[in-house]
Amino acid sequence: YEMLAGDPPHTGPTAQSILMRILTEDPRPIGEIRHAVPRHLAAVLDKALEKLPADRFKSAEEFKRALTDDGFTYERKTRAQVSPLPPPPPQPTGPSWGADFRTRVLVGTNLLFLLGMGWALTRSGPSGVSTDALPLHRYAIDQPGAGANGHAVSVAGDVVHAFENSEGSGLALIRAGSLEQEVIPGTEGAEGPTFSPDGEWVAFDVEGGDLKKVQVGGGPVITVVREEAPWGDPFDPHWGDNGMIAFMGQDGIYLVPEVGGEPERVVEGPPPGIFNPHLLPGGRALLHSAGGFMNTRTVVLNLETGDTATVVPEGGHPLWSPTGHILTAHESGAVFATPFDLGRLGVTGPSVPVLESVQTLGAGFLANYSLSPSGSLSYVTGSAVAAGALFTINWRDREGNVTRIPLDPVDHEDARVSPDGRYIAYVANDDVFVYDTELGTNAPLTFEGENHHNPAWSPDGTQVVFASIREGSEGIDLYIKNVDGRSPAERLGGTEWQDYPGVWLEDGTIVFYATGNPDRSNDIYRMPADGSGEAEALLQADWGELVPTVSPDGRWIAYRSNEDGSFQVYVRTWPDLAGQWIVSDPDAGAVGNATPIWSPDGSSIIYWQFGNIVEATIGTEPSFHVLSRENLSSTYVGQPEDIHPDGERLLVLTQGDVGQGGAEQATPTLVV
Repeated sequence: YEMLAGDPPHTGPTAQSILMRILTEDPRPIGEIRHAVPRHLAAVLDKALEKLPADRFKSAEEFKRALTDDGFTYERKTRAQVSPLPPPPPQPTGPSWGADFRTRVLVGTNLLFLLGMGWALTRSGPSGVSTDALPLHRYAIDQPGAGANGHAVSVAGDVVHAFENSEGSGLALIRAGSLEQEVIPGTEGAEGPTFSPDGEWVAFDVEGGDLKKVQVGGGPVITVVREEAPWGDPFDPHWGDNGMIAFMGQDGIYLVPEVGGEPERVVEGPPPGIFNPHLLPGGRALLHSAGGFMNTRTVVLNLETGDTATVVPEGGHPLWSPTGHILTAHESGAVFATPFDLGRLGVTGPSVPVLESVQTLGAGFLANYSLSPSGSLSYVTGSAVAAGALFTINWRDREGNVTRIPLDPVDHEDARVSPDGRYIAYVANDDVFVYDTELGTNAPLTFEGENHHNPAWSPDGTQVVFASIREGSEGIDLYIKNVDGRSPAERLGGTEWQDYPGVWLEDGTIVFYATGNPDRSNDIYRMPADGSGEAEALLQADWGELVPTVSPDGRWIAYRSNEDGSFQVYVRTWPDLAGQWIVSDPDAGAVGNATPIWSPDGSSIIYWQFGNIVEATIGTEPSFHVLSRENLSSTYVGQPEDIHPDGERLLVLTQGDVGQGGAEQATPTLVV
């Protein structure tokens, strides 16, 4: 068609608009565009472009015969139609649920809503829910932070979302067709809600607590699973239609009867390697994410046989759609639909994009969206924090305001502040640069070599040590260069593996970690910064130990380790490395790959865990201990890289753009 017409059968400004037209509009007959096209060829194209596979040619051979048959005729069968939108509901006349919780519902005619893209115009779900000619509408819940801690849509179109603000936390319910919002009593601290199949109950987890359920109309809160060994703190539940609830534990995925009972582990493996359980209709099989943050894939588990198979190799956070598709999120922030056969538990066709700008973390590892058994969708808008994405370098203050540093986006996750707070050393396009925050100048520090990473400042701020591959190096070695650029970089040395600086200490030593040893995991070393000695092993074990940093008073060393299966932040005494204490909360998931950051006064350690910036306040007398942990960001604002000497500003890397004036420009919004 395109070869004859000069354009595809359907065009549009975005992938969504093109998909909408494919599903809801007939192509313009080729004879109207090119009058010289023979009638039989126009008829062949009409048949080949039918919406339903049953109306198209059955094989390439049949198609070829029709092309060479001058007498071939065909009359189109499709006449695409879209049901008119219902009139918008009345606008609210005043606040409800208190002044700080008022909800404004904006009803639009945006057909980019999932069902509006035409999937379900002529389908019926497996549970008998008719999706023919559904009324199509879209609205946004104009409540700051709505959906950040989880949300769900019921079969009847009710919406529940977890909220947290200065007046408390819990679950808020919005009935279908209503603008009023009400708090469900007894749900303080709730996260990750999931509706029962009939929409009458909602299950949820409590951070650091139990898995519970409650009727949406109110009533006693019932504990389904208590926090205890071996599953730990249950979270991320999904309520199936077979009377079972799937949830995440600290060592895998569990199933528990909706009435309570002994959970059964069905998938072994701690998060983030295993995540996002989702029961398929009938309870015969379960979908889940696998592979972790950077290489997320979707797996189906046959609960009857125990067999597993990867069904979507790139993308995670799977949901089942009543249209006969698996929805998966991808690193771009787009959601794709993949046709799926529940009988043989296999994919039956290619994936197509159906939604964009969904708040996403990693390669689809986490995505903020939900789908009801009847096909209603809810999602939180926002940028994707994707594997391999470009990052902007920003300041984030303790009030949550983010200010863009005027530098081009970078492709590496390495940035450090000089001891006096004036300069930022960072990596872009495989080179180290130094940015002067006062003058606004930006100068490259490296001109030769490759694979530059992990710049770390000397205590006096005159030199930077970094990782590099150059002539004469063994693998990736440590190199030192003066910031003024008046002398070439000098090779410091390292191990025979890949070495990455962590911190340059006042005593003239550099602490670094090495990777790539086929017989060991990541280990921590140190060596003199003047090149007068060899690398000395500090921490070596069968598990990984990396990104070391020493406290300002020189008494403690913090680092990441997966000693217990998932990466957490640990502390030991320095330099004797006696004792060991865990700083992060293992029940909150794995700690991200950013270096733990000591506050300038040494009173706290800041780290990155499941997309949140967490600050652990510590005490050191009579021994090291954690006093409290606080989430500095309830939604993703950036990966923390360093802290300004004033202790008030974090240097963060954020995928996406932020405004120069302070706050992020795009406020995440819960859309239904």
